Amino acid sequence: MFRNCMTYALKIEDVDVNPNDLRLWYSSNPEEEIQEKCNLFHRSCRKISSPKDINSNEWLIAFFGFVPIHYDYEGLADRFDYHFMIWENGHWEHRQGIGKDISIVSQETINSFIAEGFPPQYFAIRKTES
Repeated sequence: MFRNCMTYALKIEDVDVNPNDLRLWYSSNPEEEIQEKCNLFHRSCRKISSPKDINSNEWLIAFFGFVPIHYDYEGLADRFDYHFMIWENGHWEHRQGIGKDISIVSQETINSFIAEGFPPQYFAIRKTES
């Protein structure tokens, strides 16, 4: 089965997912696209301004995007990636890449995203009826 940071964050790792269903189109406001992905997988999704705004029936994810991963011959970014983390067991966890193991996220990793100009956007997620 296909597994990446989004499948882990949305808790859909037991679903046979088409990787194309997880594509995001690198907009400056990805909230709408993340909402569409949540709907596709029967998840409610709302953007929140702080992790403290989470309700008891929801879980917290952080979205970091869109991080440049390739540069053209002029040094301009021409390919981007996104990254999701989930708050689990009192710390941030993530799947670092397609098929990679789940691991605890270091504060250093979060700080490096922020230093590159990619602060987290927080979302409250919950499972909805199928």
